[in-house]
Amino acid sequence: MKKRHALLIILILAKTTALHAQEENRTVPRVEHSLSAHLGYSYLLDRVAGLSSFSEKYNNKLRSGFVWDLQFDVRVARFTGGVLFLSYASGGKTEHTSDNIMTNSLILQFGFYIVSPQKSRIAIKMIGGSGLTTYTNNSMVFGNKREIYENFLCGNVGLGGIYRLSSHIGLSADARLVLGERSNFDVYYHDDSFVVERKLLLHQFNISVGINYIF
Repeated sequence: MKKRHALLIILILAKTTALHAQEENRTVPRVEHSLSAHLGYSYLLDRVAGLSSFSEKYNNKLRSGFVWDLQFDVRVARFTGGVLFLSYASGGKTEHTSDNIMTNSLILQFGFYIVSPQKSRIAIKMIGGSGLTTYTNNSMVFGNKREIYENFLCGNVGLGGIYRLSSHIGLSADARLVLGERSNFDVYYHDDSFVVERKLLLHQFNISVGINYIF
């Protein structure tokens, strides 16, 4: 009986060692493409400009929202480059007013893997880039429509990580900071428009998780 138990243990150890060796010797292509989608939480680091209410509590509420993104990347060894589409939304209302904020950013980004996917199932990269952001606030003030719509340049820096479930599927997470601003912005209200001489800041911190398709 003891011999059978010992033999069983040896077989289990041999199988485990073989699987480990197979994992260590897995082949990861030098060049890969990746499509990914993420969903997460976003926080604006500055006051939101152009709201329909001056309440500090209301402003703080609208600084938090949800964010989602789509990414396409090409990896060559430890280097990566691609396109990011990022969208943020937040909304709120008071007794006589409401705001619906949305930012959409299209960013060309590049990165470098500090932990290479050719060495481990877990890969970590530094990312950065620049692009264009569209800021929109569709609001109502005492029953009248009020709108802010602006475009401006933005920058993007952060970290991204992926855990490969298989050769083609991975789970990923991103933490990134998006930075952009304008010196003023236009407000359209009650069939009229005027310029507000105040900075429109987008200093946005995002944390998101998602899934990757690698090919």
